[in-house]
Amino acid sequence: MRKVKILTVISLLMFIFDIQAQTLPKTTNLSAKSFQILNIMDDFWKYWEKGEKADIPTRTKLFREMVINPHKEIYEGFVNIDDEDLAGYVKDVVPLIPRMRKITQKLDKELPEAVANFKKTFPKFSWGGTAVFMPNYGTTDSGGGTINGKHYQIFGVDTIAIQYGENANLAVLFSHELFHLYHGQFHSEFNGKNREKGEIPLYLMVWNEGLATYISQRLNPKASIEEIFLGQKVQTEVAPKLPKLSQSILENFDNGSPQIWKPFLSASKTSNEIPPRSGYYVGYKIAEELGKKMSLQKLSELKGADLQKKMKKILQKLTGV
Repeated sequence: MRKVKILTVISLLMFIFDIQAQTLPKTTNLSAKSFQILNIMDDFWKYWEKGEKADIPTRTKLFREMVINPHKEIYEGFVNIDDEDLAGYVKDVVPLIPRMRKITQKLDKELPEAVANFKKTFPKFSWGGTAVFMPNYGTTDSGGGTINGKHYQIFGVDTIAIQYGENANLAVLFSHELFHLYHGQFHSEFNGKNREKGEIPLYLMVWNEGLATYISQRLNPKASIEEIFLGQKVQTEVAPKLPKLSQSILENFDNGSPQIWKPFLSASKTSNEIPPRSGYYVGYKIAEELGKKMSLQKLSELKGADLQKKMKKILQKLTGV
């Protein structure tokens, strides 16, 4: 994985709180048919307790020894980092510590609640992987992958603190990611495909993210629209462009080129015409329309020619033409 650059805006986004850290046990099994939880934040807080007042070189050394090395496979697989960038991180993360503490405190309560809530709607949900809570240098709030045949879903506690704040609605994020894991059971035809290589068509990525967003909204009806869309200001930035966005997705429906899908799905701005993550909103509107007549289970099973036909019909309607 390419070397990660440290976010330099961390210090501009922090507020100071005095919250005591509470953590999950290092490895937790939510149920016999559920997945494992690996909470690397346990090791992070031990590192912080020992290194808080140390100089930067000492902190860098301690972080690698106490946080990275015990979980080397995960860090090398997802967020490998050299000592120069790590030194920058252990310095820049300091103002973020209070937020990370509060989020850590919520994990042991909110993830089991989210799983229980999810299983009420999708009782057959079962995933044999490991959910990982970790500091990941501000690279992503969540993401998944396979390392040496082991399946992981990582959650970047520092990134969550940066993007969503200390009062982040974790239930929304958990519901979104749990659905991706569940949804993957019905799309085995795309297992092993790489979107960076253009192997997954735009329509399917828009559907996957839009449906996960819609499911998250249905499972968390009290959440605000901003929380559902992970902080994106959809009402002011995306909704007014819905007709043009829908037309563009129609025109590139089967195109899997990164130059096509990244403007629609990336969290960062890559186009002046396409707001970040606007594909989530278009996919959400499609799922919302289909959800008027279909159950959540039926939506999760929708695929192939039937999905394409339904999506094209609604996209055409959303263009306003």
